[in-house]
Parts: sequence; structure tokens; C-alpha cells
Amino acid sequence: MEGLHPVPVRRPAVTSPELELLCRAADPGAPAADLAARAAAVRDWTALVARAERQGVIPLLDKFLSAHPGAAPAAAVADVRTRARVEAMQSLTLAGELATLTERLERAGVPALALKGPALGALAYGDFALRPQMDVDLLVHPEHVDRALAVLAEAGFTKHYDLAPGQEAAFRGVEYHHALAGEGGRSVELHWGIIKRQFALRAGESLWWTGTQGVSLGGRTVRTLSNEATIVYLAIHGGKHEWPHVRWIGDIAAVARLAPMDWGAVERASRALGTLRMTRLALALASDVCGAVLPESALRLAMGDDAIPSLVAEVRERLEGSGDPAGFVASTRFQLALRERAGDKLAFAVSHAVTPNLDDLQTADVPPAWRGIYFVLRPVRLARRWAGMVFTRAR
Repeated sequence: MEGLHPVPVRRPAVTSPELELLCRAADPGAPAADLAARAAAVRDWTALVARAERQGVIPLLDKFLSAHPGAAPAAAVADVRTRARVEAMQSLTLAGELATLTERLERAGVPALALKGPALGALAYGDFALRPQMDVDLLVHPEHVDRALAVLAEAGFTKHYDLAPGQEAAFRGVEYHHALAGEGGRSVELHWGIIKRQFALRAGESLWWTGTQGVSLGGRTVRTLSNEATIVYLAIHGGKHEWPHVRWIGDIAAVARLAPMDWGAVERASRALGTLRMTRLALALASDVCGAVLPESALRLAMGDDAIPSLVAEVRERLEGSGDPAGFVASTRFQLALRERAGDKLAFAVSHAVTPNLDDLQTADVPPAWRGIYFVLRPVRLARRWAGMVFTRAR
């Protein structure tokens, strides 16, 4: 691995030592000496442990403290250990669930890919328990959704939303997954796409199914995305949510060091999808926020856009703050800034205005052949909503 200089960015004036430790710990490749230096500066370990759980860093923090217990007060070490054991049990349960469900789907003739979750933990961290997860994410081809839902129903999972046929047809055209619930709080997300239509990305289903690879989970193998597609997908996922968790940034650091990795293919795929700036930002965040050492090719890609430093600084400032979601205006501005081309910015704005969401679909029940009417109902519903708000304020 060549080595390298981090992406230069404008850093916030103040960054807490607690956040600095969590950001560095989120990189599974962080040297113990770096973590120890940051741990020595921590002022409030009780607050740090609670924040580490929210940020998804407990298992990696536990791995460090187990080897260096003197780096933190004994009470904090014990607290992290207890939380890590709980998360490890959940990860083990979800890994088993993932393997079982993919086997069921494959037997029914439904190819399925694991997204994020235990597969990502095993692939990029070498241990699925080092990456906390909340549910099982599965990707299938759009034409297999009905069959997949039937298989999952047999396994005890039901959709969160019971939609009429016309609503369901429209839902699949504008959304990208069904959330399903099982007994005991089990949760599965069945994907047929990567992101909802409102985000106006170009179609690219073949990318996710090209070069897929097997990952072993306790002796059972599941299929997941190629290394290149994983980087592109995680960049989209993080950008969509505006990078609220340092764990997700650590994912980028971990995947970026996998081999083999064709960085030319990563750039071409991102450009084709209209997500090149998202990919650049993800890599820049891994370098700057987590302090990760990345391959030369990854850093060159990250530094290819003058808009990246200000976006990195904005994510840093949000991580340092309360962690509350950004408001509508700030979120829209951030999403527009993630698009490097004027045409993509316009497509995002127009798509957000006219693409129906679940609330729009549930306002009316129309036959599947008429599902295009929901694109007309959305602007009408939004206009009525905003007019009502203006009228209320005027009173």
C-alpha cells in the first residue's frame, strides 16, 4: 500500500476529544497508539460510552480497551464490555438469520445479495461482530419481489404496510425496499433497488449484480456486492442519510483497503450513476474524519473535486453537534451540493417535487394501470399543505 497524505479540509474550530477518539476508533485499521493518545485526552468517559453506542463504535472500542484496559477508567471498560457482549449476541443472531433467509430464497429460485450488516462486517472487518447491525438487508431482482415476499412470509415476516394493488405497483416504482417484521422484534428489509426514485439517480441495477462475491458467516456462505460496488453503495447510503454515524465512515475506511479493488471501475460506476461526488465525499470523510490511511488511488479520487472540503467540514460540524437530523432547508441544500452537475441538481429538485411518497400513495387507491396519477396527486397535496400552513400563520 502506498502511503499518503489525508485530504486537506477546513476543520471546525472546536472538536471534542471524545468525538476524536470515536472517529479514530471507527476505523478498524487504526493503530493502538493513535487510540491511546486520543483516549488520554477524554474528559467524560460516561458521556463517551453512551455516544459510542449511538455511533455504532462499541465493538471496536471494546476491542481496543480489552487489549489496553488502562486507557480508560475501570468502570468505563466494564460498561463497554457489557454493551459489546449484548451487541455481539445480536450480531450473531442476525448473521444466522441472514444465512437462513438467503438459503430459503435461493431454494425458491430467488437470487439474493446481502447488503451491509453481517456480510459487510465479515468482509471488511474480518469479524461480523465488530460491526453492529439492527436488521437484515437483502437485495433481489425487481421481478422476484413477489416470490421473495412469499418466501419471507413463510419464514414469519410481514410487510409494515398493507397496500392495495395500485398503491403497491406505484410503491415499487418509486421506493426501493419493503420493511418486514417478524416475531421477537426481528426485522428484514427486502430491497429491489438502492435508493428511492426521489433522489433521481440514474438506473444501474447491473452494477450490483456484477462480480458478486461469497462471504462466510460461521461456515455458511452468503453472496454480497463486489468490493467496487460496495464502495459505491455505501457512499450513496451515507450521502442519502447525510453521514450521521461515524461507523458508516469507518465502513468506507475498511472497504477502501480491501483487495482486489479497481478504483477506475469505482469512478466509472459512480460517474454513470451520477454519484461521483458522493463517492469522493465518502473517501474524504474516511481520510479526514477517521484519519484512515487509504490507498493512493482512493485519495486521488477523493481529492478530485473542489466542493469536497466544505462538505467534509459540514459533516464534521454535524457530528460534533447534537446529532439531531438537519432541517428541511439544510438537508435539501446538502443533497443539492452532493450533485456535481447542474442537470443532476435540477433532476433531484424536480423529482422531489413530483415523485409520490408513502403518504401520497395512501391518499387514494387507484388501479395499477393508473398509478401514474400519483405523480399528479403529490404536487396537489403539497400545494394544499403549504397553503394551509401559510393561511394558519396569517391568522
